Amino acid sequence: LARRVPLAEAAHPGYDGYWEDEVVMVFVPDKPCAAEHLLVVPRDNALRNVRSLTPAHAPLLEHMREVARVQLLARVGRADSPAHGDGRFEYSYHVPPFNSID
Repeated sequence: LARRVPLAEAAHPGYDGYWEDEVVMVFVPDKPCAAEHLLVVPRDNALRNVRSLTPAHAPLLEHMREVARVQLLARVGRADSPAHGDGRFEYSYHVPPFNSID
């Protein structure tokens, strides 16, 4: 993951500010709210927002958190990172009406 760009540009394979696996996509938002701000989005289109979550989604949430941790650590370790590398990260979820999907 590298520079910040609009979602339409960032959310596709091949962009250097984008990372994905079979479960999630990760990208830097156009307007970050922190020195290092990543969005981790599940690929499952049936999951519309956090209000759709059930206990069955616990493995997905654990995976999202681990992917975020790994990607953030990779970014913080870079010389161009504005964040300090103390390992403290805040994890949060976008809840309607503060998302762009619903």
